[in-house]
Amino acid sequence: MAIVQKNQIIFRFIKPSCYAKYAFLDEHMDKLKRGHGILIAQLDEFGDKLVAIPLRSKLNPKFKDEKIRYIVPFETYEFEGAEFLKGLDISKLLLVDEADVDLVSNFDLDGREKEYYLENKNKIFTRTVNYINSYVKNCDTHEAVIKEILSNEKKEYLELPKGLQRFILNYQYSTLRNYHSDFGIEVLSIEEIRDFMNLYSR
Repeated sequence: MAIVQKNQIIFRFIKPSCYAKYAFLDEHMDKLKRGHGILIAQLDEFGDKLVAIPLRSKLNPKFKDEKIRYIVPFETYEFEGAEFLKGLDISKLLLVDEADVDLVSNFDLDGREKEYYLENKNKIFTRTVNYINSYVKNCDTHEAVIKEILSNEKKEYLELPKGLQRFILNYQYSTLRNYHSDFGIEVLSIEEIRDFMNLYSR
């Protein structure tokens, strides 16, 4: 029996071996440096692969008000005089197998936070699928400009088309670049996206 049914979510940890297994991925969050729980979902779009979205506790609080498309915010809190935001970070999702999920360790998630995500699971599914679909579309739309910049000379950020600026803002540090074959992206390689995004890293 599957550990999570289609269009349902569970809250678990990823096995340490999984982080080592996927350590080669660009923008991969290393558990040794950033321990976190994971929301696991199985969506029709990804067949047998599970979507693992990290639950983060020290996000920039401005993300809640700015409605960043890849963040599902829960609530802000103060810690040692600083303000942080708890929430899901879709930009750091992984596609994993059932064997990568830790079903033994107890994942102690605050009851209110857990209930919030369960009540908003359809919103989470929709935002995740839309975030991925937008990435695929942007790769196709901006292929020519990206390849031109990589082949010739870097343009200043403000000289880029507005759509390409938004693409950078939303996907510069995203793990999605690792899944071009899973998403059927052929127009741009993982390396091309990585090199292009690195040109505009801050």
